[in-house]
Amino acid sequence: MQLKNIFCLFIVILVSVSFSGCLDNSKSTNGVPTITFKQNLISGRMVVTSVDRNVSWTDIDVWVDGELHNYNYDDVKVNDTVYTGVLAKLVNIVWKPTNELIGTWNFYDKYSHSEIEVVNYTVATSWFNEIEKQYVYMPGFYHGYPDNATDLCHIINTTVENVGDALVNWILYTYKFYNASDEYLSYEIRQENTYLSPWNPLEYYNFSHSFFKSFLDLYKDFENTEKVVIEIEAIYIDYWATE
Repeated sequence: MQLKNIFCLFIVILVSVSFSGCLDNSKSTNGVPTITFKQNLISGRMVVTSVDRNVSWTDIDVWVDGELHNYNYDDVKVNDTVYTGVLAKLVNIVWKPTNELIGTWNFYDKYSHSEIEVVNYTVATSWFNEIEKQYVYMPGFYHGYPDNATDLCHIINTTVENVGDALVNWILYTYKFYNASDEYLSYEIRQENTYLSPWNPLEYYNFSHSFFKSFLDLYKDFENTEKVVIEIEAIYIDYWATE
C-alpha cells in the first residue's frame, strides 16, 4: 500500500512538472519577444541590435506605410536588417502569433525635404534597325515601330529645379502614364537617383531614364500610352550620420 502511494505521488509530481514545462514553453513561444532595432538612415533599413530569445522571422510582420515587407525567413539574429526605404512614414513591426506591436518607427521625418519642379521634359522612342545597323529615334511615345525592332525603348529626358529651401542628394521619380484621352493607365514606374554631392536650392539638373519594351510588356496597355506625368520626392541624407 505504501509503495502504491509513493508511486501515485511520483506520477502527480511528474505530471505537475510536465504541465509546468508546457506553460513555460507556451509563454516563451507566444509572448511578445523583446527585439531592439536601430535605424540606418543612409540605407533606409532597420538593424537588429538585440533579441531576447530564439525567434523566427516567419512569426514577424513588417508593415511599411500599409504594405507588407517580409523578406527574412531564418531566425532573428543581431545585425539582421529589414529594408523599409528612406521615405517610410510609418514602420510597424508586429508579432504575428498575438498580433501585438514589437515597435513603431519612421524615417520620413528624420530628413530635410525640398520641393522639386519639373521644368520640361521630352520623350523619344528608339530601336535598332537591323538592315541599316543603326538606331532610329522618333519623337514621343511612338508606336509605329516595325515588328522586328530590337532594343526598343522609350526615353524620357527631364529638366528639374530645386525650388525648395533645402539641399538635396536623393530623389525618387514616379512616372505615371496616360492615354490620349488623359485616362490613367493604372500603372507607374519608380526610379531612384542618389547624389553624394549636395544639390542646392535654385539649381537645375537634367536626368534621363530609358524604359525597355521587354520591361514595358508587363503592362498590357502600354501601347496606348501617349502622355506621362512625373512626380518627384526629394530629401537630403546625412551620409556622415552615425546611425
